[in-house]
Amino acid sequence: LAVVEHCYAMEALVRLERARVVLSEHNVESDYWMGEFGRTHQLGRLIDYARWHRYERCCWRRADRVLMVTERDAARVRLVRPHGVGVVPNGVATERFRYLPPSHRQGSDILFVGMMSYEPNVQAAIRLARRVMPQVRRRVPDARLTIAGRDPNPRVRALASDSVRVTGAVDDLAA
Repeated sequence: LAVVEHCYAMEALVRLERARVVLSEHNVESDYWMGEFGRTHQLGRLIDYARWHRYERCCWRRADRVLMVTERDAARVRLVRPHGVGVVPNGVATERFRYLPPSHRQGSDILFVGMMSYEPNVQAAIRLARRVMPQVRRRVPDARLTIAGRDPNPRVRALASDSVRVTGAVDDLAA
C-alpha cells in the first residue's frame, strides 16, 4: 500500500505493480486556481486552473482510493470516479478560520501546532526554531514563532525566547 499525500506527490510515485494507492487530498486544488483567476482575471491563472483541473482528475482515476477532507470535495471527486472515495474531516473547526492567500496576509507571526511530546513534532519544532527562524528573521526582523500544543517536551520548552513563544495546550487556536 502506498499512501500519497496530495496529488502534488503523485509524480514521485513509482509505478508499483502490486501496490494499492490511497491518495489523501487536502482540497480540490483547481478550485484555488479558479478563485485566483476570478480575483485577477489573468489568463495565466486560467491556464493554471485548466492544468490542475486535468491533472488532479488523472490522479483521482489512477489511485485505488481517494480521501477528501469535506463531503463537498468528495462529491466533486465522485463525478470523476463514483466509487472508492471517502471523507476524513480535519481535526480543526476549519469554518472558524478564514483562508487568506499569502499575498493578502499581514503580520509576521508563524504558528506551529502539534502534540509537542510526539518526537517528530519535537524535531520539527527544534528545526523550525533553530534553523528556519534565524533565516526568516534576517528578512523579517519582527517575525515571531508560536509553538502550540499539549505536553511540550523539555527540549521544546527550552526553545522559548524573545522570538519563540511556547504555549503548551491552548483553548482556542483562532485567538
